[in-house]
Amino acid sequence: MAKTHGQSGNAQQRTPAYKAWVRMRDRCYNTKSWRYKYYGGKGVSISDEWQSFENFFRDMGQPAVGMSLDRINPHGNYEFLNCRWATLQQQAANKTNTLFLTIDGEKVPMMEASRKYEIKFQTLWARLKIYKWTDRQSVGLDPKPNRRQIKATQ
Repeated sequence: MAKTHGQSGNAQQRTPAYKAWVRMRDRCYNTKSWRYKYYGGKGVSISDEWQSFENFFRDMGQPAVGMSLDRINPHGNYEFLNCRWATLQQQAANKTNTLFLTIDGEKVPMMEASRKYEIKFQTLWARLKIYKWTDRQSVGLDPKPNRRQIKATQ
C-alpha cells in the first residue's frame, strides 16, 4: 500500500493546508465551480511544482488559525513566490478591485484608511470620487476644499 502525506482522509481528517490546496485546484481547474470564472476562467493557474500536495505543503506549511491562502499579486498565479497565508482583512485589501489612497507616500487600501482615520467608507468614497478631494483632504489630514472656490472654478 502506498504511503501518503496523511492529510487528506475523510472530511474530518483533512488539514487546513490540504483543504486550501483542494480549493485552489477547484478554483483554477473545475469549470463547474462558481469561482472558476474569477480564477481559471481568467487564466490563473497553479505552478507545475504545486500540482503535488506534498510540494505545496513543503513550501507553505500549515496555516495559523484564521489564515487562508492568498496570492500576493492578485493578477498572478498560484506559485511559491506569489503566495502567503493571510488574514481575511489582508485578503480583502488585496483584491483586483481594491481602491487605494496614497498618504505621505504610502499606498493604503481605502477600507484600511476608513478604519484608521475613523471615517465611514461611503463618506470617504464620496469625498474622493464625487467631490474630487485629494487623498489627504479625504481623510482629514489637509483642510477640506472651500466650496465657494470649487463652484467659482466650474
